Amino acid sequence: MHPYLTQGNASGNSPTRRRSPARYFPGMDFSADWISWLQWPAMLASVMAAWLVASTHAHRREIGFWVFLGSNVLWVLWGLHDDAWALIALQVVLAAMNVRGVRKNEKLAEGASQTP
Repeated sequence: MHPYLTQGNASGNSPTRRRSPARYFPGMDFSADWISWLQWPAMLASVMAAWLVASTHAHRREIGFWVFLGSNVLWVLWGLHDDAWALIALQVVLAAMNVRGVRKNEKLAEGASQTP
């Protein structure tokens, strides 16, 4: 069966066509097997980012933030390929929370540097 066809609906009707993620990214071939492998670098990036964010060094935490954003992108691309809409929504929320946390830390650092 074609990868963009499902078995049909609950009433047993003919197969229905899934929406292709290629409509969101016209230049990418989402039928390629390489996209299914994106979950592994995404997982490794997520683990590495969590380790970096837990560091006591500010520079490592900042690098961890960027690695987390990179893992969010990888997860979204993989999620588009597999129609994992909840995963995509989760990654968008996690990215927004990371940006919020960085902004709050920057404000705290500015306040700490201004106090005598």
